Amino acid sequence: MITISLILTVLNEGESLPALLDSLTQQTRPPGQLIVVDGGSQDNTLPILHRYRARLPLRIIEAPWRQHQPGAQPGYCRRPRRHHRGNRCRGTLAARLAGAPHRAAAGG
Repeated sequence: MITISLILTVLNEGESLPALLDSLTQQTRPPGQLIVVDGGSQDNTLPILHRYRARLPLRIIEAPWRQHQPGAQPGYCRRPRRHHRGNRCRGTLAARLAGAPHRAAAGG
């Protein structure tokens, strides 16, 4: 069976994050692991993430120096056992999924 690790990079996504995370909890096949790399959010992003830990297999990495640098998420996918445990890894910016959370399940 394929285990999916979804990696999101976020920065001040408190407004859009609940819709995305709610969508992930309702997937017919949720990710086996969700890694969220926070680039130093100054809003309520981190408290929101911590509230979802009981509902999702969530790992939070605080990396304020990242600040949405291009390649942040692929870098985490390339280190298979250091950051994720899935045999498939998909990295994306949370902002890309905010308007279409179903894309996480579709891999898009």
